[in-house]
Amino acid sequence: MGRLKRGGFVALYQKVKTVKHYTLTHRANKMITNMYEQFLSERPISMDPRYNAIMNGEEKRDQKMIELLEEFNRKVREKVEKKAH
Repeated sequence: MGRLKRGGFVALYQKVKTVKHYTLTHRANKMITNMYEQFLSERPISMDPRYNAIMNGEEKRDQKMIELLEEFNRKVREKVEKKAH
């Protein structure tokens, strides 16, 4: 729990005697929403090296992962365009 609190993902909501109740923060809810939309193929995965460490990789497996991410993002764009029409 300490790591989640330090990371800003949970916050103390209420303390009753010796029991502490926690709630998710806005940051955690936003992360969950982004991941959920990516799992549903509604949002592309970032290709920016600042947000995706794989983009800095020069190994063969990293290059293969980059190709897979590009393919995933292409399919997401097609799905979004089809939904818009």
